[in-house]
Amino acid sequence: MGKESAGRALTVYYSPNAVPSREHLSGIKADWRLVSPQNQVSGSGRSKGFYLTTIDDLISDLVGRNRIAQVGTGAGYRGILIHSSKASSGLKDQLVSLLSCSQGGDRRTPWLASSSIRVIRRVLQAQRHGHGDAVIASAFVDGRMLVVQDANLDMHVIAADDHPVLSTLTTDQLSSFSIDPAGSGLHWRSLDLDLDLDGLSQDSKDERADYRLKRGRVLRLWLEQHPEVMEKRNEDLMNSLKTVMQGKSDLSSQLAVALAEVCAITPNALLNELAELQNTP
Repeated sequence: MGKESAGRALTVYYSPNAVPSREHLSGIKADWRLVSPQNQVSGSGRSKGFYLTTIDDLISDLVGRNRIAQVGTGAGYRGILIHSSKASSGLKDQLVSLLSCSQGGDRRTPWLASSSIRVIRRVLQAQRHGHGDAVIASAFVDGRMLVVQDANLDMHVIAADDHPVLSTLTTDQLSSFSIDPAGSGLHWRSLDLDLDLDGLSQDSKDERADYRLKRGRVLRLWLEQHPEVMEKRNEDLMNSLKTVMQGKSDLSSQLAVALAEVCAITPNALLNELAELQNTP
């Protein structure tokens, strides 16, 4: 089963400027097809394969006259893999806008942009062996949200404060992870913590109930350190706090914002203080 010949059939189209990237990926057994004016891609072909390209080639294909790859036309590719060692955030924002405009309708082709050829190799190897839904391609943190993209190019957005393990991490700790080279999970080295996609998605009823009770106790401790909240004597605020402290509901983002305003701190600072209290034995 470990041999390439035992894997799934994989078709990868690639643009002219992606030839060096394709050479770095030569060890992956696939039907590699160069896309050019003489060798354009049919609609049925696109839906069965991935498209490996560069930012320059993709922008040219989206807005130029020679739309040889026909991105955003008719049936989409299984996925678009964009490799560029000079991918600036501004250029990626431009790509998001162009792709959104070009891919009308309900079905949009998933895509991944990375400056690392290892990330793209990870995606194609997972596709080759049929493990796309279990392999992590990329991940980043946005505030208290952990955004994970698997090798099927599906996005998983995990609210750290709704997760029984991640809720105990400060924002700085949350972002201090690395991705296992094989994409099997995220690793927080300083915390000796490893979570795969299943672990990141855990949300059983028992876990939710335990988490809410623990979060309620932590919120009670936090309120003891911030008497100005109780002095506010806002009935709606008090009722919301009561349900959280009793473990009947989660700490909503709206409630976190309201508490932060009363204490003249940012919501992020509030969540960090809760996380630190939750980590305290």
